[in-house]
Order: sequence, then C-alpha cells, then structure tokens
Amino acid sequence: GYGRDAGKYWKRKFPIGDLESMWPNAVIDEKTRQRISKDQYEEVEVYQVVEFNPTTKMWDFSVFMTDGEGYIHQSSTPYSNWLSTAFYKVPGEAKGRGPGMTALGPIKVANKLQELILKNAAFATLGIWTHRDDGVFRRENAPIVPGAWWKVQANGGPFGPSIMRQPMNDRFDVSMLVLSEIQTQIKQATFDDTLPPDTAAVRSATEIIERMKRLAQDWAGAYSRLQRDFLRPLIQWNIWVAHKNKTLPATFNIDEMLVSLEIISPIARGDQASAVENEVKWLELLLNLFGQEAMMLMAKVEQVGPDWGRKLGVSENLIRSEEDKAAMQQAMAQIMAAQQQQAAGQEAPAPA
Repeated sequence: GYGRDAGKYWKRKFPIGDLESMWPNAVIDEKTRQRISKDQYEEVEVYQVVEFNPTTKMWDFSVFMTDGEGYIHQSSTPYSNWLSTAFYKVPGEAKGRGPGMTALGPIKVANKLQELILKNAAFATLGIWTHRDDGVFRRENAPIVPGAWWKVQANGGPFGPSIMRQPMNDRFDVSMLVLSEIQTQIKQATFDDTLPPDTAAVRSATEIIERMKRLAQDWAGAYSRLQRDFLRPLIQWNIWVAHKNKTLPATFNIDEMLVSLEIISPIARGDQASAVENEVKWLELLLNLFGQEAMMLMAKVEQVGPDWGRKLGVSENLIRSEEDKAAMQQAMAQIMAAQQQQAAGQEAPAPA
C-alpha cells in the first residue's frame, strides 16, 4: 500500500526431496515424508509468501505446498527479503517493464526481417523449378520452398522445355535499410550508445557529448527508481544480515538524516556533472549581467570549487578543508605583512 508493495507471492515447482535443505528448520509432516521416501524427485508446487505485518512492523515470510498440510517454514525479518522493482513505469500496467520489454517489438520485427532476407537468399540461390505434367495443377503439389519442383501442364509453347527455372527477385536492398534502422532503435532502447569503431567515420566531440547527455536523460527516471526500490533496500538488507551473523556490532537504518546513502557510480557522476554545467552557466550569467562585484556578492564563489570537485568525483585528499584554508589565509597574511614592513624599511630616509 501507499505506493509500495505490501506483499509478494511466488509459486514454483521444486523436487519434494529438496524442501528440507532449502529452508532451515523446515517442518515436514508425516504424509510429505512418505512421499519423499517413495520418490524424492517428485515435483510439488510450492508457494513462497512475504507480507508486511502492520502490527509488528515486520515482514512475515512463509512457505507451504498447495497440497500439503501446514507451513514448511515461517520467519519474520525487519526488511523484505525479496526485492521487486521496475525499470520503467507504464500507465495502466500493474507491473513495470525493463529495456528488454521496451525493445521487444523492434526485436521481433528485426528477427522476422532477417528470416525473410535468408529466405530470399535461399530462393535466389536455389530457385523454384517447374516440370510438365499432363494432369491438372494442384496447389498441394506446389510448395513455396527453395529448390521445390512444381508439376505443370506446359512450360511454354508448344509445351516448353522439360525443365525450367522460375524467375525470382534476386535483390532485397530495401530490407537491409529497414533492418539497419530497426537495429538502431533496439540499441537506443537497450542503452547501447557505444562509440563507433576506429574504422568508422570520425565523430565530432559535440556529437559524443550530445550522445552522453541523451543517455543520462534516458536513465533519469530509472536511476531514481532503482535507487529507491532496489539499491537502498539491498544495502539495508545486507547490513541487517551482517549484524545477524555478528559481522557488524550493531544495525542501523538508512534514514537520510543520521545515515545517508550516496551513489558514486558513473551514471550518478554524469548526473552531477550536468549540475556543474548549470552552475557554470549561472555564474557566467551573473558575471555578464551584473559584473564581478555583484557576482561575488550573490554567489558563494569560495565554495564553488570544492563543491564542483566533489560532484565530479575528485578525491577529498585534494580538496582543502576549512581549517586548511584558514591556516593558508593566515600564513599569506603574515607573508604580506612582512613584505610591507620590508618595503617600508627600504623607503625610510637615511639619518643625517
């Protein structure tokens, strides 16, 4: 409820002899044990259900057979042990879809077009042949396959040659153009925007940059959805499992207040790099419209450099902290004061 899955249900068949090894502390009734001793490879239908319990604020996990008695396994965890997320959300569909489903239509068309191209090549190579027959032409005796022989009453006049090849279209160039366009659509749907090979035509830097921008835009909706519905619950589950196995001394929640999650993948860096580009345009706009003094007044220029470095993935070892900057300012002030004192001493007149 409330925009999130409150329950997940999975039905699948397993060998009945594997039930005890698949779930710890499995409860096997006597009837099921007799079936195991009789045929341990018998496949049975098993339901796995995980539901959120609003009373205990826990996720209840249960396993049972459709034709069994009672539950095979029951447990409760603070987090769901199943993750179900969608790459894309489509209005009117209960379930989401991924790049494969989005590109399914062009993929089917491309496969059918390749099939027709291969059939045309087979017809062009082997052809369809006819031979005379005094009987009546029957459709059942004229298969449309490469290398077929058709019985006909005449191959021309008078009656024509005994063996004759039927004319076939040996060119199928339009299909190759359509196939190339469909393959481009499939690559775009599956985010295959790789750079061209070295032997291909030279691509300009502008084209490559625009291609990367389009890739970041295509990932925009799926990126936040995967972060919320997949990556964050997965890390939270791993933290709880590590605490349960006594690898971590304590467990904690990623609440984005005390503990936050920061994504540093290349896709995330690309999104942050676009933010840097917007900030650069803003500073240039302030500088051109109001001048340097107004820009320094309206923008925290001293914080721009470190902020850009973090967004672009620069190591913190290369970014000065506030204490380092204060120490450097104090050292530079002392150097400037010493230089001023030295210059003042040189300009003082010599005593008479």
